[in-house]
Amino acid sequence: HGSLPVAPRIATHVLAGLAVAWLALDVPGPFGIVGVAGTAWWVLWTVSSINVTNFLDGIDGMIGLQVLVFGLHIARLDAGHGSASILAAALVGSALGFLAWNWAPARIFMGDVGSAALGMLLVVTGVLAQRTGHWPVSLVFLPLFPIFLDAAVTLLRRWRRGASLTQAHRSHLYQRLANGGWGHARVSLLYGVAAAAGLVVSSVAEAPGRPYALPFYFGTVMLAGFLLDRLGMPFGRRG
Repeated sequence: HGSLPVAPRIATHVLAGLAVAWLALDVPGPFGIVGVAGTAWWVLWTVSSINVTNFLDGIDGMIGLQVLVFGLHIARLDAGHGSASILAAALVGSALGFLAWNWAPARIFMGDVGSAALGMLLVVTGVLAQRTGHWPVSLVFLPLFPIFLDAAVTLLRRWRRGASLTQAHRSHLYQRLANGGWGHARVSLLYGVAAAAGLVVSSVAEAPGRPYALPFYFGTVMLAGFLLDRLGMPFGRRG
């Protein structure tokens, strides 16, 4: 019912990150090490996920579709072996139910509370999958790469221009595409397809002797984003 200052928001996000770090104590590899480095990583990743999910919840169907794809991805990775599958199924079901009302033209919206909660749940679901399947972090969160890339590039550009990083804006690539004539449904589908491609690539990357799969996906998504940005909606005209 009202806006909160940045400080209490970030403090709450950090507390959420500490809770995730505790949950990740059994995760194999460097990010499961008990200590400052492992804790700092999961706090950073959780805070980033909460805010990226909030940043990208700006057009109809965008985050609902991302959550749907990510839930299917984790359900495939975990394959019913642990609690990650249960949470993934809940994400898929809730995303489907929400998209029925949030797809363009939307009749309901999740708002900051919904998007922030989902941002944390995405990390928690991934951590649970890592605990049972020993999957690397790059593979678990692969379908989220397109939205994280959009957010990271936009923040970097705003920082270089001296713009406030905490002030609301409409300079994300997805916003410029939607406002430039593509419309909400087409842009949400574009990002949904990019996430679904990550789901497919993750299954390929699991096979031995295929180290090229992840770099190929990262490079393809970055190239597509570059072309859409440069050829379609130049950032400088719509900052």
